[in-house]
Amino acid sequence: MLEGSPPKNSDPFLMAATASAVHALCDRDGIESPEWTEGAYLIEERTLSGIPAESPFRRFVKSRAPSACAEHGVYFESEEFGVRTKADQPYNKSHD
Repeated sequence: MLEGSPPKNSDPFLMAATASAVHALCDRDGIESPEWTEGAYLIEERTLSGIPAESPFRRFVKSRAPSACAEHGVYFESEEFGVRTKADQPYNKSHD
């Protein structure tokens, strides 16, 4: 885990991407996200690799991303970090 917060003059995309990943990993492990992740948000949503918001690939990634990604505007597929979402769960007819 990072100790302290990233520099204030950090690149906005890198700041939001780092916050998105750290937040999702903290959620996965059941620990509180560091305070510096709050407010690290990218207005023009992108994937972790920087693909713009309106691409079909970004929409696919967004549908499979951990919920923490929405708080930062940077999305990655949950399996990239071992974070599971509803989209990753096998279909079970008994829950219908």
